[in-house]
Amino acid sequence: MNILRRTSTFLCFVGMSSILGLMFLTTFDVIGRSFLGRPIPGTFELSEYMLCLVLVLGLAYTEREKGHIRVEVLRKRIKSGRRVLELITGLIGLCVVSVLVVYGWKEAVAERGVSDMLRIPRYPFKFLLCLGSFMFGLELISGLLEVKREGPP
Repeated sequence: MNILRRTSTFLCFVGMSSILGLMFLTTFDVIGRSFLGRPIPGTFELSEYMLCLVLVLGLAYTEREKGHIRVEVLRKRIKSGRRVLELITGLIGLCVVSVLVVYGWKEAVAERGVSDMLRIPRYPFKFLLCLGSFMFGLELISGLLEVKREGPP
């Protein structure tokens, strides 16, 4: 589990770093466009890819920290079946993530396209979707094991 935590944290750090890069890129593009009359070519494309990194690489860490949206009103009202509810939602989430991993992998392997302006290949970002989803799935499994370890309801 320690390796899972470290990997999730590292991927989240990479995603957070891309936010910093995105911030600087956007700032310099606005300065270049407004004051110098020369925007940075491909800023929009790079912004899209950086936002992809932020989203996908932060999934696992957010799950570990219980940062995803939850319906607390319902969870607080259900006392006796809370563990069952958490197991069911965890398994449904795992099914959805499994689809993302499998079909994301198929799409990434088949991808041959590049971005319009900068000609950046798209397949690495599709592989990152697989990696982020896979790590998210491992965190879901870890959470399911924690719920199971808590003992009978």
